[in-house]
Amino acid sequence: MPLPRFDSRSQAVLKEANAIGRAYLRTELLPEAQRRTAKNRLAAYVQLRIEGSKLDLTQEETRRCMQQDVAAAQDAVWAVVLEAAGEDPRPVTAGLFIQALNEMIDAYGERNAALRKHVPEVVLFLLFSVFTIAGSVLGCSGGLEGERPLLATIAMSVLIVLVIFIIIDLDLPRRGLIEVSQKSMLDFPGAVAPPGAE
Repeated sequence: MPLPRFDSRSQAVLKEANAIGRAYLRTELLPEAQRRTAKNRLAAYVQLRIEGSKLDLTQEETRRCMQQDVAAAQDAVWAVVLEAAGEDPRPVTAGLFIQALNEMIDAYGERNAALRKHVPEVVLFLLFSVFTIAGSVLGCSGGLEGERPLLATIAMSVLIVLVIFIIIDLDLPRRGLIEVSQKSMLDFPGAVAPPGAE
């Protein structure tokens, strides 16, 4: 269960990076007066998204502030496109950029939704129960035979710990050893990686 969720988070990062890149390329269609401003604001937006990718999901207040900053950055880019559309309302000029901007905002929403998907707690509880029962059976069988199979006990204990660790680590997208790579976002022109980013 956690592996498809991990994959969907990775795909969501790639999709958002592609949407932002498409919007960035389409700034070339804007009038000269808005082109540079739009590029600068998109670069600032990417920087916010990279910084936000390192926030632990348990830091709710910090994440709420970051989401407000992201919404403000999106509004700032919209302000540029509205100004451009007022100056030159032709569909090719502003329309394609508006479409790319819509895709970028949709990708942001999809990425946030992917972060909230976790393995249900009842499944984790069932997993812990199965491992506890299996350990008990192994212990009882060793007691009934009069000797404990040391190698089997150690091997099973290590496997149980590893399986639980990998399942939980895959399910927690922003802490642990297995993290979603932000490389596609870091490839954006002018992007600066925060400490610890891949």
